[in-house]
Amino acid sequence: MTVIKTVSAYEGDVTQQITSLANVAVHPGSLIHDTVISPSALNIYTISYINEYVSRLQSLDSTLALLSDNAFITELAIILGKTNTDVLNDISNHIDRTGNNYLLTRNLATQSTGVVYIGGNASQTGTINAGSTVVGSSGVVYKTASSVSGSLSYDTDLQLYVIPVTVTSQTTGSATNAAPYTITKLGTLSTTFTNLAFVTNKVATSGGTDKESDSDFILRIKSKFLGINLATVNGLSSLVLNNFTTIGDAYAVSAGDPEMIRDGGFGGAADVYIQLRNLTQATATINYTGGLITPLSSAYYGEAYGIKKPIDIIGFVPPPGTVGTLFKDNTSVYIGSVKSQDYIYWSTPPATLGSYPITYFYNSNVYEVQTFLDQENNKMLGASILAKEAGEVLADIQFTITVSGRDKTSTIADVKTAISSYIGAFKLGQELDQSKLIALIESVNGVDRVILPMTLFNVNGLSGAVDRITALNSQFIILNVLNIS
Repeated sequence: MTVIKTVSAYEGDVTQQITSLANVAVHPGSLIHDTVISPSALNIYTISYINEYVSRLQSLDSTLALLSDNAFITELAIILGKTNTDVLNDISNHIDRTGNNYLLTRNLATQSTGVVYIGGNASQTGTINAGSTVVGSSGVVYKTASSVSGSLSYDTDLQLYVIPVTVTSQTTGSATNAAPYTITKLGTLSTTFTNLAFVTNKVATSGGTDKESDSDFILRIKSKFLGINLATVNGLSSLVLNNFTTIGDAYAVSAGDPEMIRDGGFGGAADVYIQLRNLTQATATINYTGGLITPLSSAYYGEAYGIKKPIDIIGFVPPPGTVGTLFKDNTSVYIGSVKSQDYIYWSTPPATLGSYPITYFYNSNVYEVQTFLDQENNKMLGASILAKEAGEVLADIQFTITVSGRDKTSTIADVKTAISSYIGAFKLGQELDQSKLIALIESVNGVDRVILPMTLFNVNGLSGAVDRITALNSQFIILNVLNIS
């Protein structure tokens, strides 16, 4: 406990220290050449440091700067008789209390979700029950939250008969975001299917986030009172982020922003781009009356069948022998929203007329945010507000490493985990710098160096290695291909 003394008490300490010296001249004008490190001096130093500490906690900007002032934190820890970690925890608690003043709480680490394809070499009908597990290459376990019934349908990409199933990681954090084709091990399956021997994820799982850092929480607190007005894009972004903790990031655009494509530059609209997909399974019963379901039909918009959008993956399309196809809207101004022109049709139609339950997966993050924005108290007067999926920039990476002092297979597995975790935590608009990625790779235990140039470091579909992969403010980078040798 620090004792704060009055000025007169300090004067008494100084007088006592001086008069305790033997044969000291104390008449007016005399000089004392001794240097005394007294308890009084230490108290003054301690108080000045604590005063500066308290002062730096008075604003969010100075608190943010304090977090990276290692020298100050180290000295403060010595003065208070604490460790650096203790001091940083004290600062974190102060930030939490500040957030509470604005009705904000720190976001905790979250699980990732995604779709895996489970199957085998033959078509059959059955059920995969809730609680079944699959395992990623990093050892993360993913579990089905609900049962899925249907037929194993032939997948031309995988060249197997599979059924898509939604899974959720059983641990939290960005490390649970699995890169494409890395969930490859069947765990404990509860199923009526027989001879299932295959699983993979064609797209990355997403939604796994680490506990919100001090700096990120400070920025969110600032956005709360900087964008308190819903008539501003900051206000819209803040509104979404503060009400949906499973969303990684949000970016609002309106008139004048080059990324606004819906209002023709005339205003009257605002789009909120939502990072991270939450793929939720749903079923719509479609009445087949002949021919194909085409863009000219009411099913194009889905209202007639209660289809929720945006649609990302189609699941079971009955009856057996038919082939279902997803048309994904990539051109309209409603891309990635509940108004998207996504639709499902039979590319090989049923042999008989009737009603058929089609299974599909939609982005429930966008659907739920739109429902929230449509509430009367969240509407912007005279403006149309639309939630949209943030665009995904697919990163393809391939390189070779040299290893020393460790098994190469294990080292490569750790490198893949490190890269997946790193990119999985990216926010909207964040760029992937090759030099920073190389530094991360070479920090992994066992890695001697990365052989340069990289074989591939580019956006999907492009060859060669660029210095950095960039994303618009309405986009985020996800790992698509990762090959290490």
